Amino acid sequence: MTGSLASLTGAPWYTDRCRARLTGAGQVKNKFGGEGRDEQIGLQRPALLGQPGDRMILPSSDSPHRLGESAIELGPPLPMVSYHAMERWHPERIGALALYCSDGRWGEAFDEFCHRHLQIPRYDRWAVPGGPAWVATPQEDPALHRVIRIQLDFLVRAHELERVVLITHYGCAWYGHLLQRSPGECLSAQAEDVESAAAVLQGWYPGLRVEAYLAMRQHEWVSFHQLDIGDELTRRTHLWPRKSSERTPESLFP
Repeated sequence: MTGSLASLTGAPWYTDRCRARLTGAGQVKNKFGGEGRDEQIGLQRPALLGQPGDRMILPSSDSPHRLGESAIELGPPLPMVSYHAMERWHPERIGALALYCSDGRWGEAFDEFCHRHLQIPRYDRWAVPGGPAWVATPQEDPALHRVIRIQLDFLVRAHELERVVLITHYGCAWYGHLLQRSPGECLSAQAEDVESAAAVLQGWYPGLRVEAYLAMRQHEWVSFHQLDIGDELTRRTHLWPRKSSERTPESLFP
């Protein structure tokens, strides 16, 4: 070679090309008069934002945003996102609450029953051990009675409740622990508590629609059966046979 790298880099055409690459200027002619290699093979240089002479694009009249307004509300500083929910936020209230046991093994079935059969999507959930037992038995404990009433008063008023669904389930560990009985032998006590809870709710909130169900399990299959809680507060309907020999799950259903 007759030339050297130093002599090439000092050439005017080479200096012009390097300057053009850094500044993003237009096409550069090489020393043969043709376009640069990038233009010959169809490459485009990245455009720089905010170049002098660029035309400002104003928001259209249909845009909800105006000049000087931010299109995104960032909100408070938060840690990095761990998960984005597929379910979107729904602001409408359903006006219904389901009170049931907090045993998570039944949770999916409770949701399916309320969503598909009762048609109450996004219902309010009140899950406590024993479910309706907490509304049925506070009469002996004034402090507990007050706590329950405060919570329900708020939900009825702020969440505009019109309907309450009471669900008790077969084999509830809360009743088994308190009564020290088998699941079948606990059913009569559960039925009495459901009836008492319904009467308490209807007494506190006249006009509130209250309904009750027993969630039954046969191996891995779960079914729901409506309980008769009566239409009158003074009506004492026995939901479950009282004789020990008749305390079987099948005796509840006609």
